[in-house]
Amino acid sequence: HPTVEVLARFIGMEHQQQVQCVVELTGATSTATPLFCLHPSGGIVFCYQPLAKRLSKHARTFGIMHKGFADKDASTQTWPEMIAEYTEQIVEKHPDGPYRLMGWSLGGAIAMDVAAALERQGKQVTFLGLVDTTLPESIFPADLPRKPLEEDNPEYLSADNELSVAVEMFSLMFAHLEEPAARYIAENPTTSLKAFYQWASQQAATDEQEMIATLEAIKQEIMNAQAFDIHERLVKSFDAFSLPTLKVKASCWWSLQHKTLEQVLHSEQVLRQYNLSGQLQGSVHSPLPHRSMIYGESLLDSFESVLLACEGVTRD
Repeated sequence: HPTVEVLARFIGMEHQQQVQCVVELTGATSTATPLFCLHPSGGIVFCYQPLAKRLSKHARTFGIMHKGFADKDASTQTWPEMIAEYTEQIVEKHPDGPYRLMGWSLGGAIAMDVAAALERQGKQVTFLGLVDTTLPESIFPADLPRKPLEEDNPEYLSADNELSVAVEMFSLMFAHLEEPAARYIAENPTTSLKAFYQWASQQAATDEQEMIATLEAIKQEIMNAQAFDIHERLVKSFDAFSLPTLKVKASCWWSLQHKTLEQVLHSEQVLRQYNLSGQLQGSVHSPLPHRSMIYGESLLDSFESVLLACEGVTRD
């Protein structure tokens, strides 16, 4: 799987001198406007692989990975410096525009700032997808109902639950096999990770080694110690973020497991206030959990439909 290999080399820092943040997630030959996916708080982009695969007929998809995986000196980079570098590299990759951007979790905030930077340069941003985006705590009234915070880092999973990680990721990637996977675990409570991989590869009609490579690649990104370090740096640097005023109308998806309805409605209101049109392109309330919604079949279906609809509008 060439994409996994490229990402593995990047994360493994085999090319220490390379600090290019743009990573191609699909080999699609589509001539449509590419989609640039901004990393969440762990700095990684393999989380966007299912989305890239879904969109492969419609667009080339690129991930913007934190350069801390290849540059040990990146820890000194400020939030504005990071935004400026990502903007520059996106323009280098696609000089003539227009631009389509998206981000999940903290990646949504990064995408908003990159969109603002592009618009300040007079460039056209035709799509901005925000998947349960992180917003500054300061925008929320103190008395707004909140849900108990789940782990804010979407890359976090305990090292003690490898089997449950594999089952969760498998069920999200192969939604039609979610119930059989649950039955398998219920009927085989002492099953090993290897046994589950063998069962999963048979059910999905996928080569076992490819299945293992895919699920292991996700797990390694999730549990990568360097990602935790980058997460801590990004959370601190996020203090410098303030909502930009944008021309492009955002398309939003929100996790109602992660936020109360009141939080979501207030977030929508604030985003409208920071848009020149006073509108959002659309907003979807999802039952999926924040941590894994980017893999969810219903999210991928919705995102694909919205992206294509926006493309149709911008071409008219």
